Amino acid sequence: MPEPGAGSPGSGTAADDHGRLASLINSPLDLPRVFLGCHGILRGRMHAENMYVCVREGEGLRFPYFVDEVEPESPLELYPKRGLSGHILDTGEAFHLGPGGSFPGGVELVGGMPSDYLGVPLRNRAGRVSGVLAVQTYAPGTSYSDGDLAFLSFAADGLSLAIQRATLERELAAYRIAALVEETVDAEELYRRIHEVVAGVIPASARNLVFARVDESAGVFRSEYGRDEHWTGPVTSWPLEDGLSGWIYTRHGRSFIFEDGRTPLPPDARLAGGPVPAFWLGAPLVLQGRIIGMVIVQSYSPDEPITREDEFALNAICPHIATAIGRTELFSRFLLG
Repeated sequence: MPEPGAGSPGSGTAADDHGRLASLINSPLDLPRVFLGCHGILRGRMHAENMYVCVREGEGLRFPYFVDEVEPESPLELYPKRGLSGHILDTGEAFHLGPGGSFPGGVELVGGMPSDYLGVPLRNRAGRVSGVLAVQTYAPGTSYSDGDLAFLSFAADGLSLAIQRATLERELAAYRIAALVEETVDAEELYRRIHEVVAGVIPASARNLVFARVDESAGVFRSEYGRDEHWTGPVTSWPLEDGLSGWIYTRHGRSFIFEDGRTPLPPDARLAGGPVPAFWLGAPLVLQGRIIGMVIVQSYSPDEPITREDEFALNAICPHIATAIGRTELFSRFLLG
């Protein structure tokens, strides 16, 4: 995927970069591409080979974007609120480590020791600190300026708006899915309309998405609705133990994201037959503590990634999908009875 704005530090004028960043934030791009585009712009202004965005999630931190030449990319999980990110969240103020600088009292190093670090807070609509945007460099002799701090703060304001917009879109998606129950009792129509909603928050799902129900008595997943670029015929069912969906159902119990050539498969899981996707995302549909089905999203193109932010979005709306499906099926049985 191209990185808009990539270049050497100092290329372009500040006004140009401000305009490019504003255009990026106001674009219809999804949040992962906004993060990527912002990273490219920052790399054109300062030493920003390494950049991360973290957001407050309950009592911990989640990293929807994390690129670092020393530390591997973080998986989608919660981390303790610590290190310089935790310090910025607690104080609500930017922090510049600087060459030869020292950590604030009581703050521990997390990851490799940078030669310079610059982090600024992200704020929500109420003005409360909700996350951190940070860049760091490990190259000896490199450092950040006051101008870098000013531009990073401007970028943080823009990313804060983009994150708020993505959060609102997920909330609206959940509301729209819940409202569908009041509008239709036809299961096929419900799945089609849920697909339209999901495609609005997870772009890859527009072309490749499957809703499958668990049939415990027959020991299979039954495909209730599916769209896939590589299907040559209907796939109606497959054993509950097969593929990554079977691994989620029988062993894992929660969502899983796979990237071909990068994500190691769990030792007790395997891909099902057919073309190997470039990306695969599956999440269980849970109703009253029981997995009743699965949502599967795939992408066959490296240029159409499925990201951890997509996984987070799917996890946020799956409970509403499960409730909508359960209520619609209940209404259908009542009408037929």
